[in-house]
Amino acid sequence: TEYTGGRDTCFLTTMAGLLQSAMLAFTGIRFEPGNWTKYEACLPEGWERIEIERIYLGMKAYHVLAEHGKKAELTEIS
Repeated sequence: TEYTGGRDTCFLTTMAGLLQSAMLAFTGIRFEPGNWTKYEACLPEGWERIEIERIYLGMKAYHVLAEHGKKAELTEIS
């Protein structure tokens, strides 16, 4: 288990890994400075868009809006 006395075995790192995979894979964002939006968003059937309130890329905060078939829009947050 993740902590003493706990009965569940759903580790925080597992949940975070799933969230990170969804955030990056579905939106098309890649960790390549100067080319964060390398690919178009590819969302599951029935999804129209993904909106991420805040993600840090290259030490800067961004708001992300990714619509299926389009490159994600990154808006820097100051």
